[in-house]
Amino acid sequence: MVLDGVVDALSWYSGEMSTSLRDADRVFDSFFRYCHQAGQPRCAFASPSADGEDNINAISELQQRFTNILSDLKASPLWTTHPNPDIITYSDVRRLLRLALYAPIDLFPTLAIILADLEQRNATSMAEWKTMLREEMQPAHCLSSECQSDAPCREACQYSYRVEVTAGTVCLDLNQKLLNATREEYWDEYLRPSIESSHWMGDTFADFLMPCARWNGRGPGDFKGPTGAQDMSTPVLFVSNTLDPVTPLGDAHAMSALFEKSVVLEQHAEGHCSFASRSGCTDDHIRAYFQTGELPAPGTRCETDIRPFGVEDVLDGTSPVELERTEL
Repeated sequence: MVLDGVVDALSWYSGEMSTSLRDADRVFDSFFRYCHQAGQPRCAFASPSADGEDNINAISELQQRFTNILSDLKASPLWTTHPNPDIITYSDVRRLLRLALYAPIDLFPTLAIILADLEQRNATSMAEWKTMLREEMQPAHCLSSECQSDAPCREACQYSYRVEVTAGTVCLDLNQKLLNATREEYWDEYLRPSIESSHWMGDTFADFLMPCARWNGRGPGDFKGPTGAQDMSTPVLFVSNTLDPVTPLGDAHAMSALFEKSVVLEQHAEGHCSFASRSGCTDDHIRAYFQTGELPAPGTRCETDIRPFGVEDVLDGTSPVELERTEL
């Protein structure tokens, strides 16, 4: 069994999830570092005078510019008519940031372009991204003209079906631990610890467990443990990025300690799960495990073949465009 992107099960079943976010801010810190190293035009938000060398002052300047953009949007949201009439708010940027931390390779460049535009009070690229996201998240029937012209259907499509799937899984796992929780209890037990754990990610998860306060359903049984296993015929292979915004490397090691002879394979990358980046080394170890049952040596860390903004070349000299994953 390969488990990629693992939370501490003991914390998960108790509803204590703040520790899952403990590396999220470090992932966001990497955005500014990679952006500065890449410079323009690879990172649209980079300073035109960036020399690519690590420079604490230059990176701090990028962070301050980002903070200023958020402050401006809080005080004065932007409006645009393209591609559709829309208002761009502080919350929109925070939502984009949350998603970008999951997939830095794919979304850090998008985040940089949007930030560069917003700094100039240009909301078009952000509105285009919101439109694309809505289309990707909604079921196909929501995009039809019939649904859009029917008020009940249109209103129902404002809420992603994926939210219900996630809520069902989470709330059943919690087994009514948050049922009928008051606002004060929710703040003390979940939200405040999450915000304290991550400045940039914590409050974006404010609503993650809210449905559980009114979720009356129960699963087929109440899991009380134990978590872990001994004497496994095939030990578990845990995989984790060095910096994962929601399933930190530390949780993978905590879970590995509960499963005899299991091993943690660390991928030196940022983002959620190993597929957030590319690593021939990681692929080779997973392939060997599935084909022969062989585990990597304890402490193995795989380098990646690409970094955000193309900061580092692929290790074997192949360009990122030419690199393709080999099927297992």
